[in-house]
Amino acid sequence: MDFYNYDAIILFMSESIIIMGCKNTGKTTHGKALSQALGFPFLDTDYVIQKMKNMPYEDFYKKNGIVAYTQAEEEACNIIAKYASDKLVVISTGANIYDNPPALNALRPVGKFVFIHFTLDYCISKSMTGIEQNELGTISNLPKWVEEKKPKTMEDVRQIFSDSFSARFQQYASICDEEIVLTGSTKEENFDIILNKLK
Repeated sequence: MDFYNYDAIILFMSESIIIMGCKNTGKTTHGKALSQALGFPFLDTDYVIQKMKNMPYEDFYKKNGIVAYTQAEEEACNIIAKYASDKLVVISTGANIYDNPPALNALRPVGKFVFIHFTLDYCISKSMTGIEQNELGTISNLPKWVEEKKPKTMEDVRQIFSDSFSARFQQYASICDEEIVLTGSTKEENFDIILNKLK
């Protein structure tokens, strides 16, 4: 991708970068771009889980449940931490690592925790794409976890997403070393935002 080419940028980093954030934030995309800009190896915790378990990490999660996935994530983070003990790297983490203290503890000595996210309004609007309410009041295309909360209106749905994202943002903010809000309209613009914050 063109926006990986930052020949004019010279970055001097003294620590590894560990990218965290919600699903679909671009952790892997920007992590790969950042690794190329810095000249650091790129590692992805979900990919390590995939190699460990010989199946896509999503399939492992669905088949074995949250407890097994959390344990696998901890194991993956320990493997990565050992690999990164004598070198600088860029790491992309899973979307729920904020709720896995052993995994976080494994990565904490490795480098800086960088929390990237879009604005709250953007996250809510994107999550509500495709969700509809008909004239009878039936709401369709809800994620299962939202459906279980039994929303009656679209405003209820919006509030559920708002509460969820707000809580997760607070959890990530409480453990990160750097918080970066992605306000650009393209991947290139958002990558520029990340670079400028980390310089």
